[in-house]
Amino acid sequence: MVGDMCGFAAATFSRGINFFQVNSSVGGKTGINHPLGKNLIRAFYHPQCTKDTLNLSDRDLASGIAEVVKY
Repeated sequence: MVGDMCGFAAATFSRGINFFQVNSSVGGKTGINHPLGKNLIRAFYHPQCTKDTLNLSDRDLASGIAEVVKY
């Protein structure tokens, strides 16, 4: 939820500002729920860069690579 709120704020403030997002940063989709429905307020805005960590287990690394392949 925090990632969606920050990503949406970065996408809409001054027509987009730089931001750093950890974890769900690959998709670039941000959304905020509204009483009329889920993720009705949304934006597609990719972070300028992502940072990797080298201390993941093999299983976690494989899961992350699978997420990247989806996009």
